Amino acid sequence: MERVGSGPSRLAAAAHAVLIVAALHFAEGLFLPLALAGLLSLLLLPLVKGVERLRIGRIPSILLVALTAFLAIGAFSWITMRQVSDLGKKLPEYKVRVIAKAGSLGAVGRTIKQVQAALAEVGDEITSSTTGVSSREKASTASKVEVVPTPLKPLEIIGRALVSGIVPLGTTFFVLILVIFILIYHVDLMDRLVHMVGDSRVNVTTQTVTEAMHSVSRYLFIQAAVNAGFGIVVALGLWALGLPNALFFGLLAALCRFIPYVGTWVAALLPFLLSVAVSDGWTKPLTILGGWLGVEILIANVLEPWVYGSKTGLSPLAVILSAFFWTWMWGGTGLLLAVPLTVSLVVLGKYLPQFAFLHTILGSEALLEPKVQLYNRLLALDQQETVELVDRFQAEKPPREVYDGLLLPALCMAESDRQRGRLDEERETTMLTNIRDLIQDLGERFEEEGTLKAGATQTMPLFVPRIVCLPAARPADWVAASMVTQLLVGTAWRMETAPENKTAGEMLDFIAESETHLVVISAVPPSSLIQVRYLYKRIRRLHPKVAIVIGLWNDPSHPESLQNRIAPDSNAHLVATLTEAVDQIRQICQSMIPAQKHPDLRLEPAPR
Repeated sequence: MERVGSGPSRLAAAAHAVLIVAALHFAEGLFLPLALAGLLSLLLLPLVKGVERLRIGRIPSILLVALTAFLAIGAFSWITMRQVSDLGKKLPEYKVRVIAKAGSLGAVGRTIKQVQAALAEVGDEITSSTTGVSSREKASTASKVEVVPTPLKPLEIIGRALVSGIVPLGTTFFVLILVIFILIYHVDLMDRLVHMVGDSRVNVTTQTVTEAMHSVSRYLFIQAAVNAGFGIVVALGLWALGLPNALFFGLLAALCRFIPYVGTWVAALLPFLLSVAVSDGWTKPLTILGGWLGVEILIANVLEPWVYGSKTGLSPLAVILSAFFWTWMWGGTGLLLAVPLTVSLVVLGKYLPQFAFLHTILGSEALLEPKVQLYNRLLALDQQETVELVDRFQAEKPPREVYDGLLLPALCMAESDRQRGRLDEERETTMLTNIRDLIQDLGERFEEEGTLKAGATQTMPLFVPRIVCLPAARPADWVAASMVTQLLVGTAWRMETAPENKTAGEMLDFIAESETHLVVISAVPPSSLIQVRYLYKRIRRLHPKVAIVIGLWNDPSHPESLQNRIAPDSNAHLVATLTEAVDQIRQICQSMIPAQKHPDLRLEPAPR
């Protein structure tokens, strides 16, 4: 979709970014509830629209969905606290069992015990350092000093409970009110955003903002649904295996899966250790670990690509950096919100030019076209990366597209840089050698795979056209000519390429060595146009009946605009791509063959 508006300067954008980050960090109490409300609103928006279809009204639909969501969150919190309290009472017993079972692991078990003892000692030292009493002093005075806590009065207990609970309750109520109002006035908020971005082109701006909001809302809703489904599967699986507090571990799994990469495995650690404590052998722990791994692989590699369409849109490095950034910004809550918040920023950068740098830095989309990537690898003389890039492209594309979409454009960019003085001769020579090696390797690979077979008849045809490929002048012209020859391998035509570094006279002698029916002149603009014109005139004067195809590879000019300059007699076929050249050669050769005498002859190349 077309971008809208005009972005600020890079310096101003950097200054704005610094100010925004500082404000978000130091005003956490204000911006964290706003972020939670915004994400929850986008999450609930599809549900609100679904309920509205029941014709119960917009406001009732919003209130019903919002209150139901917050009741679910409250129930989630209450069940979690109950489960944590129940699990905490049993932890000392579980700890003893785990340490005892570690003894059956030999050296590994002894290492676990030593680590546990060291951690306990460090914990004691940290505790003593805060109180000013060392562990030895604490042990020596433990028998002499007895601390008797003063019982709290009922009013003090109620006061402390109110103080400890009033902040989270107030934040929750504030977020609830914000969510309701955002859902009610989301159309008005979108209008204001359109005006802020630029209302001079309302159509494009509205579509842009609408699509951005839809993308973020859809992603959040699907991610929440997938993670909830994962938690349900985990809870049911652990319950079926008889593990205590299975519901808590299911809730924990659903919540931790919002944390990228490590969240799932952190959530798996507790039920695994608990299964070690409550089971007699290792069957149950290994079953839990294997089942957890299987479900995660299935969701990450099958379900998520199917429902998301294209994952999160974040690069792997961006996911890691976002986790560190939002954790530093807002602590544990920021870690849970890291991926949703970053996805929202990337979507804004994708559609709104003011935030384009966010999409550039964090997005997963390739910023360079494959042909530019290949040229970059060739310039860096990185053969391994070059081969890997070509292999990835070749695995998905037919031979013609590999040459037309990858190798030939890179060759043309090199020739253009050489013409402008940006590419020294030594580096150019090395790059051309690497491209030749790639072409040879691809030709052998395509031949083995059978993608270049032409389907010619087993019997030798009575008429075999001789096709000669001539490089106009430069080594790059010869490399391009070898691509044409390779694409026509396996046909019933006699394909020949003139030797490299030959003069125009020597190439004319090469044509005259045997009867030639078609000549292909290969030229990589912009440096070979004069040579092409000269060569064409010489060939046409000495061989007036020979068909000529002129390949001006990847030339941005329209072929007709160059027809009068290169071939004033209009007796040449100008093409700009290898695909056009192969198709033109096929048509010319077919017109030369006396088909009525050879009805079984098939000369055209196989479909690419």
